[in-house]
Amino acid sequence: MASKNSTQSDVQVFAVLMQDKKEGQLMEMKMNEKTNEIRENKIMSIFQHFDYDGDGYLNAEEFTAFVNSILIDGGHLVSEKEYEELAKGLGADPSKGVEIKHIRCALQKRNVDDDCKKLRNCTRKRVSTPKVVAVSLSQDKLNGVLREGAVRKRGELNRRYKERYMKLEKVHGRSFLVYYKNKGEEKHSGQILLEEASIELDENNNKNWRVVTSKRKFYLKSSNEEERREWCLALAEHCSDSLNKNSVKTLKGMGTFYDSFSHFSLNSGKSQEKT
Repeated sequence: MASKNSTQSDVQVFAVLMQDKKEGQLMEMKMNEKTNEIRENKIMSIFQHFDYDGDGYLNAEEFTAFVNSILIDGGHLVSEKEYEELAKGLGADPSKGVEIKHIRCALQKRNVDDDCKKLRNCTRKRVSTPKVVAVSLSQDKLNGVLREGAVRKRGELNRRYKERYMKLEKVHGRSFLVYYKNKGEEKHSGQILLEEASIELDENNNKNWRVVTSKRKFYLKSSNEEERREWCLALAEHCSDSLNKNSVKTLKGMGTFYDSFSHFSLNSGKSQEKT
């Protein structure tokens, strides 16, 4: 009888130990996830610091500034002429630009806490905009938010949509789609110069749409078809496609959004992907 009780006691002790082990492993996993998240946020801060134009890519000027400010501790400074070789070394396409994944690779074995401290000594270049001659009040506003609201956005690789707060802004006569992580934030996560962009619709989903530049596609999702229609009509007036500009008033007076865009042969996801 004593032997049986002893066996049961041993089983209970073993069960408690296994439970403690599982809880310890779970706690360790959560701590590792939190550590990785903190590290990823710091890498993103470094990337955004040097992404002067906010297009999600580092060009020759931006990337060499990153290398010289973060990776090189004294000695030879690289020039923009060396950009192509360095970009290829990270697996990037020099004609397209260096992406966050390549910067993540470059910082893989580095102490990103120390690298973030270096940003304090780096003056972030501001993208200059051309001077504009004063115009009469009857003309369109040179500055201001023309439209704003929550829109879901996903990356080209990460297909999970995340809500972002977006603003259609006009600054010194140039139009931008600016997006923030949250409403009310002063620092944006990125911006798109609309005069170099066009609009695409997802014909398979009446909520999805894209803003396309020469470097990348921005995948967006509205809460419903009408909201997507309003956003796309608002942006189309500021895009580079002259067809967008000339047809926008007619688009507003037409029935369905698909009929409007197909009638004027604006870019669609299917036709664009085939070329």
